[in-house]
Amino acid sequence: MNKSVKDCLQRKRAAFKEGASSTDLHIANKELRREISKAKQKYKSEPENEMATRNLGSAWTSMKTIAGLQSSKSSQISMDGFNSETELANSLNGFYNRFDEMYDFSKEIRELRHELEDDQHLNIDLRDVEKAFLSVKVNKSHGPDDICGRLLKSCARELSPIFQFIFNKSLQLQHVPAIWKDTVVVPVPKVSCPKVLNDLRPVALSSVVMKAFEGLIKTEILKEIGQALDPMQLAYRPNRGVEDATVTLFNQIVKHVEQAGSHARLLFIDFSFAFNTMQPHILARRLLEQVGLSKNIVGWSLDFLTNRMQKVRVNGFLSDRVRSSTGSPQGCVLSPVFFILYTNMCQSGFDRRTIMKYADDTVIISLLQAGETGHGPVVNHFIEWCEESHLEINTIKTKDMMIDFRKQPPPHEVTYVKGQSRTCTILQVSGYDH
Repeated sequence: MNKSVKDCLQRKRAAFKEGASSTDLHIANKELRREISKAKQKYKSEPENEMATRNLGSAWTSMKTIAGLQSSKSSQISMDGFNSETELANSLNGFYNRFDEMYDFSKEIRELRHELEDDQHLNIDLRDVEKAFLSVKVNKSHGPDDICGRLLKSCARELSPIFQFIFNKSLQLQHVPAIWKDTVVVPVPKVSCPKVLNDLRPVALSSVVMKAFEGLIKTEILKEIGQALDPMQLAYRPNRGVEDATVTLFNQIVKHVEQAGSHARLLFIDFSFAFNTMQPHILARRLLEQVGLSKNIVGWSLDFLTNRMQKVRVNGFLSDRVRSSTGSPQGCVLSPVFFILYTNMCQSGFDRRTIMKYADDTVIISLLQAGETGHGPVVNHFIEWCEESHLEINTIKTKDMMIDFRKQPPPHEVTYVKGQSRTCTILQVSGYDH
């Protein structure tokens, strides 16, 4: 797209807007095609001329531009207080896996495994496996098994029968191959200059084959849960998106504040390491008893989330491997689905109080009448549920938003939320970008 092509394109658009005759439009189109042809020829001839003049560096740069390859300029991660990248990687691995060291639910997991034994199991169709392989994004990073997406996509027809057998055997045994549970965690900076371990977000690189397998399981889970999903959980709904959640929220507020003397408060909840703090045995119980998933899928999911091996990669250096049986890796296909089902029964039972969710984004909506100044017991009820579920609230990022158009509103009640170590006052704001 050079200057000549842009100019021709602008002239064509101007002619169309001004209602030019068909003859003028035809001339504009012809001129545009001619300039595009010239630009393509020039684009092609540049690397040829550079090769002819033995300017190999420029020729190679031009070839990479034509092929759409971008230079990888991955920023190096550094942090004070560590003598080497390996030491930083090991510290990060311990930090990310700290929730696993807080509790020991091995007994509960063993008992649950026996309870979930089932002769019947899901059978995955060969066409679904091939379709999953054909939809793999070839530019995605491969996992610890070193199987790249391009291989799966190029050889989808040949590999599908083999992996269909392995997938169905995995479901039958309720066992996921160990290498498919292995992850390499890549820390991604949340800020430009990370100073503490919490400034680095863990993103797990797992097997591309496993991601395709997870996609098939996710489709089956969403099919099985049907109407069991919380109606105020607006993620993973057919033909719905984040815009629908925003419109639903605005609609509730606008309809309410139009009434005389009414106002509203929105408590935007932020979880600390939401996916990493889920307990697999609690998730399995909820999938089985609250959602109604089959024992086979629940047992397979429990095995997928337990006894996972992970290591952290920092600037090309790998940490030691550690075992984890807590949470779901951030970056796995099933992690968001597991989280919305983990929080599915977190609902409000109080009048004019609603807990709306979009995946892990949560907001408590309090539609208040004259005389009411706070959220009421719904907040304490929510905090108790979080404690039972081993979810931690980030009180720094949690915000309390007021929507009050009364001329002389009374002082608003302060909201207190129990965080990671103590009860904190939540900041009141007049606007929030959630």
